[in-house]
Amino acid sequence: MCGQAEPREVGRWGNAGFTLLEVLVALVVSGILLAMLTQGLQVGLRGWAVAQGIDAGTTTLEATDFALRGLLDRASLADPLTYDRAFTGTPTAMAFTTTMPGQLGTPVPLEADISVAGDGHHLVLHWRPHHGRWIEAPPPFATELLVDGVIGLQLAYFQPSRDGRGGRWLTAWSSPNLPRLVRIHFVFAPDDRRHWPDIVAAIRREQPPR
Repeated sequence: MCGQAEPREVGRWGNAGFTLLEVLVALVVSGILLAMLTQGLQVGLRGWAVAQGIDAGTTTLEATDFALRGLLDRASLADPLTYDRAFTGTPTAMAFTTTMPGQLGTPVPLEADISVAGDGHHLVLHWRPHHGRWIEAPPPFATELLVDGVIGLQLAYFQPSRDGRGGRWLTAWSSPNLPRLVRIHFVFAPDDRRHWPDIVAAIRREQPPR
């Protein structure tokens, strides 16, 4: 008949809408995605806060733990000819070259010579920009307060065996190679009731063949 509309097939989604199960699945998936995004943002903000905390001298024990792990993780290998950038460690202090934490507005990572030790009242970090060969006298070290109340460190350095199946902890390190692990124990003042578990930080730079 002229003017009569052709019948159309209506899909099952046309009038039925969403079932309760489909709504629940969508909510669960959205929750998982939101949690992943939030976790990534927190990690990014935490790294930024640690870098700012070191600059401001306001880091907490947790932030100091996080910062020391990061500095050791990025420790630089020594030059095989000159031993420049060699890692040195004593029972109470350590010195090495590393890449400092990145900050907003710093496009090029800064390689720096650092040392970490207690000064009797605080845990401090000394650092200066690293250059392989100074034409003039190198600049003096800048001193940054890491955390108050930590009066010293007790350090140990893990040396793996040649076959990679074991190793031993040493109280000093003077090898051109990097230690595989560094164990850090905070020493608090006698009247300080704080406690922090020992830090066992891994150095993941690829070691030269022995």
